[in-house]
Amino acid sequence: MDRGARLQPGIPYIALKAARAALEADRLDAAEYWFERALDSDPNGSSALTEAAGFYAQIRDAERVYDLVDRFESLRSSNPGAWQAIARIHESMGDDAEVDRARLCATVDEEGCWGED
Repeated sequence: MDRGARLQPGIPYIALKAARAALEADRLDAAEYWFERALDSDPNGSSALTEAAGFYAQIRDAERVYDLVDRFESLRSSNPGAWQAIARIHESMGDDAEVDRARLCATVDEEGCWGED
């Protein structure tokens, strides 16, 4: 997958596939590289933001997790699946109040779902 992704730079979906493949192979450095390429290619993509945030939660890089979560929230997304992913990320980080808020955002369109402007 790395080779294919390198031959198609700038396509976030391909970079995300390469990141997933690297994770499956337990190649965390490569996964991080490809998540960052996906974010570079699509800085406002909910898939790139939520999957990368989930990766950084897995490796316990809290600063990067919250940066990506804040970026996601600034999009004011109405994508329930993305909000459910954010809830799982908060859960893995032990942020119980944020878990409840993200789960609510997955079911309703409320102004309180979004981060500060």
